[in-house]
Amino acid sequence: YTGWSIHRLRLRLARLLYAVSHDPLTALPNRTAAKVLFEHCTTGQRPVVVGLLDLTGFKNVNDTYGHQAGDELLVAVAARLATCAARHGGYAARLAGDEFLLITPLWHSDPAEPVASILAELTTPVRVGMDPTVSIAPKATAGITVFDGVDGTWTTLLRRADIACYHAKARG
Repeated sequence: YTGWSIHRLRLRLARLLYAVSHDPLTALPNRTAAKVLFEHCTTGQRPVVVGLLDLTGFKNVNDTYGHQAGDELLVAVAARLATCAARHGGYAARLAGDEFLLITPLWHSDPAEPVASILAELTTPVRVGMDPTVSIAPKATAGITVFDGVDGTWTTLLRRADIACYHAKARG
C-alpha cells in the first residue's frame, strides 16, 4: 500500500468507528459510546450523576406535525442537551427514540441540580416543520442515580435511572 492508500483507509476506519458509536440523526453518542464516556467520567475522585431523560408528549408531535417535525425536535433537543451537559463537565447521549442520557460529575451536594437546570433550559420553544408559526416547548421527565465509585455497574445504573424516570412520570 502507498501512503495515500493507508491515509484513505484510516479515514474510512475513523468514519466507520464514528458511525457505530453515534446516533445518525442527532450525532450524539449512542448507548455503546455512552458506556465509554461513563467510564471516562468515573476515573476521577468525584461521584457521577447518570440521568435518563424521556421527552414528554413526543408521540403527539409526530402524530400532529409529522415525523420530519419530530426529527427536527430531536435534533434541537440533542444539541441543547450536549451544550448543557458540557457546561456541567459531562456528556449527553441518545439511547433510543426520545430517550436521552446525561452523564455529569457531581459538583454540588444536590445530585438533581445539574439535571434540573438542564431540564429548565430545555423548555425554550423550537420551531419545527414547514409552518414557521409552529413552535414546540420541549419538556422531559428525568430519573437520576449517582455513582459513588463503589456501588453499581453501568447496567445497574441505567436500570436505576430508568426506574427513577418511571416513578417521576407516574408522579407527573
